[in-house]
Amino acid sequence: WFSETQKMKTPCSSSLSKDLRFLIDTFKASETRPLFFLIFSWAVGWGLSVQWFSAYSLQTFQATQSAISVFFLIQGVCWSLGGSLVNPILLRRFSIPSTITISFLIMGALLISTLFWASFWGLQILVSLASITAAIAMSNSLALLSIESADQNQGAAMGLGQSTIALGLIAVPFVGSLIGTVDLHWMYPFCGGLLISSITSFVLFYSGLKKG
Repeated sequence: WFSETQKMKTPCSSSLSKDLRFLIDTFKASETRPLFFLIFSWAVGWGLSVQWFSAYSLQTFQATQSAISVFFLIQGVCWSLGGSLVNPILLRRFSIPSTITISFLIMGALLISTLFWASFWGLQILVSLASITAAIAMSNSLALLSIESADQNQGAAMGLGQSTIALGLIAVPFVGSLIGTVDLHWMYPFCGGLLISSITSFVLFYSGLKKG
């Protein structure tokens, strides 16, 4: 029953070819392309950590369903704390690219550390701590994507960023199955290695781009 109050001087028009061109231009831009790969790596690395936690805990530590449920509750609290408390503190001291780098490195190191703390509660503590940095990494990666995108491509860039996360999460069951076929114990070291290698590549490319 409500009508649009804003008076449009010219009617808005849209076409599939125009929208696709915006998406292609956004993805091809040298300032944003490495960010899409970084966001995809985050989605795969962190998605594996969360989606395969139950299977990993049941098979490796014979954990109970109630204990696993407690973990997800703790993880949700840690995620909220990371975004609401820790992230603003880091951003007062570091730039957004530096905050992204720090969060990725810590998250990767925590997940790799599961190799050396071989217990269910050790896994729970390490992954819960990693969720703090996961929240920071995601929010700042999307923020940097917005900053680096051209004004006319803002909507396309943010939409493509969300699609990149969705694409990474779609890949998670298949990647996890391949790892599980080889050895499920390498699930978390793989996640940590993927995150560290992706942020290392991003830092090298991004710093070179800014110098250029």
